[in-house]
Amino acid sequence: MNALIIKFKVVHAPIPQPRQRFRIIQPENKPAMVHNYTPAKHPVQDYKRAVLEAFQNVYDGEPLLGPLFLKLVFAMPRPKRLIWKRRPMVHEWFNGRADRDNLQKSFMDALNGVAWKDDRQVVSGPVDVIYAAGSEEPYTSASLQTLTEKPQV
Repeated sequence: MNALIIKFKVVHAPIPQPRQRFRIIQPENKPAMVHNYTPAKHPVQDYKRAVLEAFQNVYDGEPLLGPLFLKLVFAMPRPKRLIWKRRPMVHEWFNGRADRDNLQKSFMDALNGVAWKDDRQVVSGPVDVIYAAGSEEPYTSASLQTLTEKPQV
């Protein structure tokens, strides 16, 4: 069986998944419950919509099954200290505040139930975080592949 490979690019500044917010709900005559949520107006919601739209532009099928390989490159906006007029602005490794794990989480959460049944299916793949080159808009590049062979350990 051949591996399926899906590649796509999300032209949107990557946004890390924020910490969950909590509130206590006290239904009438019932015990209090804790409800956790991400605010509907948080910028991560726009990023997740952009990820979903970019994926749906290249794949229109059922969610993938089985183990998956996912390679991600997050190209973050360049800070002012890295913007020059007279020398080339090439890719550089990111050293800002966004956490690589939280960037990956927001990306993967956006595709739950669409690209895969659950993001726990993604068992392998590198994640790089860089600054976009001077001529580029911030983006996320993704390569998703079904795994058909057993791992070599």
